[in-house]
Amino acid sequence: MKNFILLPFLLFFLHCSSIVDGSKPENQGFLWQLPDGNLQAYLNSKGLHDDPRLKKTSVIMMYIYKKGAEIDQPCDSSETADHCLDSFGFANDPGYFGYDPQYKNYSPLLMSDGTNPHPITYLNLDLSTHIMPAFAASGSEFASTYFYDYNEFQSLNHVVFDGDRFDVYFAVHFNAMKEAANEKDRFDPNSSVWLRPVAPDLISPKISIKIKLLAEGPQDEPGNYYEIPDYSTWKACPKETANSNDVVISEIFWGDSVADDGSSKSTGDEDEFVEIANISGKDLNIGYWKLRIDSTEFTLPPCVELKAGEELALVSHKKYAFSETGLFLSGLDLVENGSSSTTTMSILDSSGNTIYSLTCDPTTNWPAGAANQSMVQKNNPPQAVSDCTTTSWQTNTIVGNKISSLYNNGTYATPGEHP
Repeated sequence: MKNFILLPFLLFFLHCSSIVDGSKPENQGFLWQLPDGNLQAYLNSKGLHDDPRLKKTSVIMMYIYKKGAEIDQPCDSSETADHCLDSFGFANDPGYFGYDPQYKNYSPLLMSDGTNPHPITYLNLDLSTHIMPAFAASGSEFASTYFYDYNEFQSLNHVVFDGDRFDVYFAVHFNAMKEAANEKDRFDPNSSVWLRPVAPDLISPKISIKIKLLAEGPQDEPGNYYEIPDYSTWKACPKETANSNDVVISEIFWGDSVADDGSSKSTGDEDEFVEIANISGKDLNIGYWKLRIDSTEFTLPPCVELKAGEELALVSHKKYAFSETGLFLSGLDLVENGSSSTTTMSILDSSGNTIYSLTCDPTTNWPAGAANQSMVQKNNPPQAVSDCTTTSWQTNTIVGNKISSLYNNGTYATPGEHP
């Protein structure tokens, strides 16, 4: 056990030694998985003091997700539970303990004697090392509390097992706190530190970890260490604008999936999607862009990259055919085939500019097709068509791989790919 106690300090000493002899550390510190399964990060200050954006009102966070979860996916329904924030740590206590999402109130939850167990604290820029234990998140992605304290990563309420895999990110939220001294309400309720999905100003490359509670050989011991990528590699998620018709709608599926035997396999709008295509000839960051359907807008999460020539399905649910593909937009609902109302779908960039607009009258424009068939552009690759006439669109007659492999072979749609 002594080895596990001494090793973090030995590694920290080696980092400090490299600074003393004039060379730079190879990373920003290390993430330690303790033998008992808990996680703790040792983040050194290399490069932090040189960043003028980093002030005491900033927050440095560690975000932990289940393996394969997308940091830019929302968590607001049972279908996206696997995408929810699993755990987190912080360099300065952001007072999650006292945050009420409904009322956006930061008054801390006080103990019976009136003391505040976790007052909101500013970032201490004088520290050479920030020690960041990991704590479990609740189902609503805020702190899971237990007897007036944070719930540990490995605990009765958050059990991890040998071999469990997680993806870890380190992130910075600039100007997340108020300058006011009132510790009960120091955070700006509109700050990115409260947004879900997570929307940091800087984010590190992904660190994939595997929990090791059992020794894997005679010379092995439980626990593990992972390097934290250098601060210079932490990137911002840019808000990118685009030119007219750089991104277009290439496929629309308004109906439910149908199984091979003809029976309905979904109950409502569970497999609806709108597919968009990047025809600009260059890679685009479409984070913070919007899909507008008539007067209703759906905002894409940050850090979504759509490469040149690629297509992306914006989906209404993250289950069935879309459990492993598509970008989930909560509340997405399309006009059913045969409706008499005319629908206009538009794509807006992060500055609110309309990049593309498509107007459809489902009664007269759409080609005749069954509920389990999508409408797909005749153009391949897609082009900037402005309406849903039969000269531009056709009923999809191809069962796409993403549909057949993840759901059934009775639905004719090709989300994320052009037939």
